[in-house]
Amino acid sequence: MTKVGENNLPPKQNTEETIRKSIETSALRFENALASYQNTTDANDRIRLKGVMDDSLKLINQAISGIKQQTGMGKQQEKVQGDYKKFIASGSDQDFAALEHDIQTLRDYNRDIKH
Repeated sequence: MTKVGENNLPPKQNTEETIRKSIETSALRFENALASYQNTTDANDRIRLKGVMDDSLKLINQAISGIKQQTGMGKQQEKVQGDYKKFIASGSDQDFAALEHDIQTLRDYNRDIKH
């Protein structure tokens, strides 16, 4: 039997709590970038902020894939993805509001998951 730390391998860190913290951090980062994106007209800022949102969504997707089947968060994740694509394509206030609502719902759902 091997002990934690033997063979120079780190212990497994992907506990449900770690995953939920990752989702929360990435969702908050996404929300902040989204608000800044909506409030700027500078093309370079928009490119940078879109990159932040893209990266945040990738991290959210990776984290949710680890717990999706256990929690049912997959549907909310898909809704965020779809509304994000709509918002990036249109930039409309309506699509912004829908996306902002969806990411907040994802964060709320993430916090409410029973341990």
